[in-house]
Amino acid sequence: MNIQELVLAGLNPADFAIANGSTCTNGAAVTVNSSCTLQITFRPAAVGNRSATIEIHDNAPGGSQTVALAGTGEDFSVNLVSPATATVAPGQTASYQLTVAPSGGFGQTVALTCTGAPPQSTCAVSPASLALTGSTASQVSVTVATTGHAIFTYRPPNRTVNPRAILFELVLFGTILLVSSLLRNDRKGWAYSWAPILLICVGVLLASCGAGGPSSSGGNLATPTGTYMLKVTGTSNSGAASITHSIDVTLVVQ
Repeated sequence: MNIQELVLAGLNPADFAIANGSTCTNGAAVTVNSSCTLQITFRPAAVGNRSATIEIHDNAPGGSQTVALAGTGEDFSVNLVSPATATVAPGQTASYQLTVAPSGGFGQTVALTCTGAPPQSTCAVSPASLALTGSTASQVSVTVATTGHAIFTYRPPNRTVNPRAILFELVLFGTILLVSSLLRNDRKGWAYSWAPILLICVGVLLASCGAGGPSSSGGNLATPTGTYMLKVTGTSNSGAASITHSIDVTLVVQ
């Protein structure tokens, strides 16, 4: 017997497909006392009962054979509970409340992610994954933490003294004083002669000490103001099938 054609028909033929592992294919020959395998994949386009038929046309006596196909479509949805828009100032946190609800008895695990957060912010989904029971919706929280402006603080000067510089200044000052006293007989003239030199020595002495200055405890950049669209996505992988649903939320930073 030779298989001439395989045809999917019925109510929902697009929900079913012939898998690559099938040996019953168009043009395949099936000899006496042998068999072939027909594998069908089910990917429903909607929830609920789905049905189709596969017709096997061949050259065997009796004509074509028909096999009934049936399955139940399952799905989930991501729904917004709180307002879709949150307004915050830099440094504040925005929150959104969602639900993930099963349809058609869906009982798989859904992984949740958040994308589109503005610079200098983080978006987190809690829980990051959940196992649906097939009938009850689960609560999900989405938080977007923004960054505020840096706070500057003052650090008192941190001076370090150089002992050699101090000794040098003392010797120099003493020498100048001695020479001035010998050259000047009157006290007034002597005072005028060494006073400027004394000021110079004090300045040099202070310059020999290291000093600190103001510093910042931050240096971080704040989240830029503006309006941002974030996307929360739920994905479920079961075998070769993957189901993905998303919902958008809006963040206003001002």
